Amino acid sequence: MKNNKKTILFITSIISFVIIANYFVEPVERDEVGTNLVVSSKEEGYIKSLSIGSLDPVEGINWYGGTDPDHYSLGGVIRNIDIKTVQVFVNEQMHETNMIKINDDMSVWYCIFEYKRKSILEEPDKMKIEAFDEKGTILWEEAFDSILGG
Repeated sequence: MKNNKKTILFITSIISFVIIANYFVEPVERDEVGTNLVVSSKEEGYIKSLSIGSLDPVEGINWYGGTDPDHYSLGGVIRNIDIKTVQVFVNEQMHETNMIKINDDMSVWYCIFEYKRKSILEEPDKMKIEAFDEKGTILWEEAFDSILGG
């Protein structure tokens, strides 16, 4: 996905507004299944829905992920107001994330990147998500192995 395209971003179910951003996002949408982060790119016909298990994460931030044939998506809710940036690493390569402020004590974040589908017999990818304050101090991190698309 190219990040230089202008698309529209808005929030549903909590508050509605319009912002110019990289993707068309309906970050907090409730339906009969639960709460979802919906990300799409109008230019490329891409749409991804991530189920969000909690709007009130215990550690101040959470994440959920999913794949399609060409893209991996991560996203979640931030309730720790000290978190100012989130970074996602796959095998030490950093991928851009976006944060959207919903209100004074809630933001959502998401990251979409292309990946090469792997066999489950291959070495797993090393994944890491880090959340930083405005001084660059890590406030939260999670690292895990994953076989993207496997």
